[in-house]
Amino acid sequence: CAIVAEMNSAAQDFRRNMHHLNQMMGDQGLPGELRRRLRTFFLQNRHQVNFATHQKLMQNMSPQLQAEVSTVVNLPWLQKVPFFHNFLAHIQALDAAGMDTTNLHACIADISQELEMKAYAQRESFNNVQVLHILARGLVVLNTRVASNGAV
Repeated sequence: CAIVAEMNSAAQDFRRNMHHLNQMMGDQGLPGELRRRLRTFFLQNRHQVNFATHQKLMQNMSPQLQAEVSTVVNLPWLQKVPFFHNFLAHIQALDAAGMDTTNLHACIADISQELEMKAYAQRESFNNVQVLHILARGLVVLNTRVASNGAV
């Protein structure tokens, strides 16, 4: 019963946010095409509410638990980046050899905790070439190559 209430609460929050969005767009006199793009963006990014909830939970954890949870959650993404894939393999080899890798695991945890979620609207450009983008959902075109979920 509590799960159903929570799902209804999340749906109500989303509907409330959409109501506030529509109200803001009307108050600001935004043109129709921009209104459509904004509604589409919010509809396609409903999962961001869950992410925000997860972030609040993480802030209430101890530093050690934050590091552990961030590492477990983000390790699949880090493994897709060739540099980190090789670094993780190096750590595993050192672990297998019985060497102390505490600092290396802490480094991975620190990196995991610094990953940020960003949502982009359709046809939006990634202007900062100094940022590593990991595509969790959707499609992106780079030069003539189309990439989908999990692309780095």
